[in-house]
Amino acid sequence: MGPEDLYAHLSGEVLVVDVRTPMEFAQGHVPGAKNYPLQSIDAWWRELPKDKPVYLYNVQGGVLAIERMDYPLVR
Repeated sequence: MGPEDLYAHLSGEVLVVDVRTPMEFAQGHVPGAKNYPLQSIDAWWRELPKDKPVYLYNVQGGVLAIERMDYPLVR
């Protein structure tokens, strides 16, 4: 998934999950994203909603690709 695909889905009722470490998340993340690190997936995967789409993101090119395309990031 590229940045344009991810941001195209942000306007609807979705949960966006950033699977990077908390330190990486703090350096810049998609608006509205929740940080659930991949390393602790066993602790949180059951909490994901079943009534709306969930996007676990690890965008091609990372946060740098998002910045290059001028999409907003939260820092």
